[in-house]
Amino acid sequence: MNESTFTQYVNERKFEFVRAIEGRKDRIDSYDGESVYFVQKNERQLIATREYVADEDVLVQLVCKAYKKDQFEDVYIREAIDNLYVEFPINEVITSKLEQLSIESQNPETQPFTLTCWFYELLYLVLQQLNDQKKDSLQSRLADTKTYIDQFYNVPLTRVDLAQRAGVNVDYFSRTFKARYEESPMSYLNRVRITHAKSLLLKRNKTIRDIAFDVGFKDEFYFSRQFKRQIGRSPQSYMKRSILSLKVASLHHLVTGHLYALNHLPHSAIMNHSYPLSLKEAGVVEIGQESVDVDKLVTIQPDVVIQKAPMSDAVKTKSELINQIAPVVNLAYEGTWREHFTQIASVVDCDQRAQQWLEHYEHKASSIRDSIKKYVGKETVIVVGIGEVGCCLYGMRNMGAVMYDDLQMEAPERIRKIAHIKEVTLEELMEINADRIILTVYRSHKRLPSQMTIVKHLQQLSQDERWQSLKAVKNKQLYGLYDTKHLYTSYNAYSHNLLLNKLSEFFVT
Repeated sequence: MNESTFTQYVNERKFEFVRAIEGRKDRIDSYDGESVYFVQKNERQLIATREYVADEDVLVQLVCKAYKKDQFEDVYIREAIDNLYVEFPINEVITSKLEQLSIESQNPETQPFTLTCWFYELLYLVLQQLNDQKKDSLQSRLADTKTYIDQFYNVPLTRVDLAQRAGVNVDYFSRTFKARYEESPMSYLNRVRITHAKSLLLKRNKTIRDIAFDVGFKDEFYFSRQFKRQIGRSPQSYMKRSILSLKVASLHHLVTGHLYALNHLPHSAIMNHSYPLSLKEAGVVEIGQESVDVDKLVTIQPDVVIQKAPMSDAVKTKSELINQIAPVVNLAYEGTWREHFTQIASVVDCDQRAQQWLEHYEHKASSIRDSIKKYVGKETVIVVGIGEVGCCLYGMRNMGAVMYDDLQMEAPERIRKIAHIKEVTLEELMEINADRIILTVYRSHKRLPSQMTIVKHLQQLSQDERWQSLKAVKNKQLYGLYDTKHLYTSYNAYSHNLLLNKLSEFFVT
């Protein structure tokens, strides 16, 4: 018996409550045709008549008289209670009301009318629970269907396909989907497809026809009509828009640094002290400090959002939300900084400028590499990050990409095994015992240390015999690079160019 059938059963009858009997199997046959039974089974509760609960442990047997209205005369006729079965998750409110009814039914001072009222309250709670259960189930299926659209927008999908997935008929599915999401399922599907099409159009490496097929449209002309209806311009016009009017939102200082190198400031960006650029003074709009403020992003309505590819489920969920606001370009973690740089340059139509920048960088790195070799030779160099608590070693990525790849400086074997960063003890530093040490910041426990904290930490290290025993400390080959936060450590073109200059300053001049 489903929620609708149970509701109809209750609405068509009047009930007169008699008594409650704590359930025991030896009494289950009592009052046959006049009882409903409350049963708890695993994590579910159920209400049923005798034929459905013969093998179950009964909590309470509720004895009552039922009357149904005669279909020919305006009178209610007594009838047996049978063929009743409905189940739902355990509900503490229902259980509490059931206990109250059981206790009070044993009290001779409790009026029969009062007990009947409480019985109706119990039925109402059950009906409410069933209705909520039905809503939750439907809402869950609608949400699943919406997620399915988000993931499989590029395959052929019809209203019938989506309704079947939700387990309801087509018209009901369309009505309930629109009621919840304020647009029809096919309108939402087209919007998702258009959003992904915008991302592909920004890359300008495919024809409009190919892009239409890639995002799920069978007809490029229908795609063009839908695109113009939603965006206000044709796909071709969108692809050829003035690059100066492109509103780019940067969700990481890695992205901002690349844009800085291209001399193309973002329209809006996440800003904080960890990457100290004068963005606000340049007119860049702040859209958050540690993470993006989605409400601000909605207000700004950027043309494109560029971010590091999300790693955690929470960030992925937020990224899906952002993708409904504007096309999102993700920079894969596995990509090199040069690949990220050229990817961003393609989005903002600065491919030639990026190529020229990289040629200049390679020439500059080659010159500095030759100069450093004369002074440093085969001496090993490591980067140690100073945090609020503890220290870390920087590996082959970030600063390592410049030092060990571009400048071909000597990295100890242990450093070559570190991709990004790794916490380190003084004993491990003693084992590495590098010839030169660059000191920078370490964001330990997701907190960036203040300048005062770093100075205090270094003072404590200077008094430690293990630190004093390091070759680089004895020979005064320590280089401070911690007063500019992550300006030199970020994995982007602008920071790497600055780092080239700083390393030349450290080891050559």
